[in-house]
Amino acid sequence: MPWAGWMRTSYMLDVSEAFHMRRVGAIVNVGSTSHPYYLSLILEGVWGFPSVEFEEWALLENDTPILLFLEHRGTRGVWAAAQVVEKFPNTFPVSYWFKNPYSRPFQFRLRYTLPERVDHESLDAVKPVTIPELRDRGFSKRGGWEIAVFADRYPNRYEVFEAIKSALLERNSSGKSTIPS
Repeated sequence: MPWAGWMRTSYMLDVSEAFHMRRVGAIVNVGSTSHPYYLSLILEGVWGFPSVEFEEWALLENDTPILLFLEHRGTRGVWAAAQVVEKFPNTFPVSYWFKNPYSRPFQFRLRYTLPERVDHESLDAVKPVTIPELRDRGFSKRGGWEIAVFADRYPNRYEVFEAIKSALLERNSSGKSTIPS
């Protein structure tokens, strides 16, 4: 059957295909600034969640741009931008994750670019891209989700990620950009 291959990739991306993509970005849902995951974000970086497939986290490499979706002071949206600076396997329990303390399969160290720190005071100064604005730019997730990967040849198109990142930068720009394209 010559057309069977396209059916397989219509919703899932083969890992071997993923490594051939040129542009990859991700939005990571870190919950709320009152959630234990937020503390781990500040202290140790982003951890892969146990309920998410390996393939999603495997796409993230050094220099991958990341946007952080969270709830801060009652508003949910994209509040921060970062880049992956280190990726390494780590399946040890996270002491301040209570429900399911095990991560899988990676831990990521991030360099925050907007704001430069992700503490409450720094986030208070950020104008986020809110859920209605995310929908207007072509991104919508419902229910519990941990990561949305955007890439060439992927269900979430990289152009949508760029539009969200640009909106965050423009509304929080002081005349200079510190976030690479």
